[in-house]
Amino acid sequence: MRIGLISDIHVSKPRETPLYALKQAFGNIDMLLSAGDHIAVSVLEELETIAPLKAVAGNCDKYHNPEELSAKRIVKLNGHRIGLIHGWGEPYEDEKKVLSAFRTHNVEAIIYGHTHIPSIKEHEGVLIINPGSPTFPRGGSSKSVGILIVEKDQPLVVEIVRV
Repeated sequence: MRIGLISDIHVSKPRETPLYALKQAFGNIDMLLSAGDHIAVSVLEELETIAPLKAVAGNCDKYHNPEELSAKRIVKLNGHRIGLIHGWGEPYEDEKKVLSAFRTHNVEAIIYGHTHIPSIKEHEGVLIINPGSPTFPRGGSSKSVGILIVEKDQPLVVEIVRV
């Protein structure tokens, strides 16, 4: 499975969502995982036109959502357990904070956002991935998303893709 990873879109109107650029960056994906800060329910609906979507709420998602996005979730794909969370607070220890949120959940990877800075790291045997932001990058990074390859009985493969 080829999974798109996105976070920190921060647009309030669907027509502001860079759908064409996102579709180009993702290519053909089977699913989209979003780590929050969509800002509007209509943006979630737009993202679903790219691929089936699983998402969590970010700290800026204050809208009323009929499905009430949770703060964190576990997605099971091809025998792998993947944590999905937005993140919070100051970014200098985000990897440790998000790892602590899933410590008892036996996940192989955690997708998070909040910093708008793409990163791929490993802590305590868990792959920690931040796809960055496709609209408002920070820390000198480029606009970005991520791609996660999830195959049964194979190690997870991830890359950051410029938008």
